[in-house]
Amino acid sequence: MTKKALRRIYLAFEFEKDAHRRTTFFSQAQLHCTFRLEDLSLSFAIHNSPWQREALKRIQKTDVVFVLLGPDTHNAPGVLDEVSLTGQLN
Repeated sequence: MTKKALRRIYLAFEFEKDAHRRTTFFSQAQLHCTFRLEDLSLSFAIHNSPWQREALKRIQKTDVVFVLLGPDTHNAPGVLDEVSLTGQLN
């Protein structure tokens, strides 16, 4: 059996309302992906400079950033920050 390649994933999601979507995403991905996933997304919802620095540090280490969309994602300040930080990278 061949070893699956590792992909580092950062998920941006509405922490308080869509945590279940994150859980579902990783559950389904582990079953169906042809590679191993390492979750680098933040597991806490604080929006300040240390939070942004930590988010940026993790985003820089990832292979791909996903935004999980829910009904209120467009109002989530943390998601907007994460998308903005991702857009700043080359």
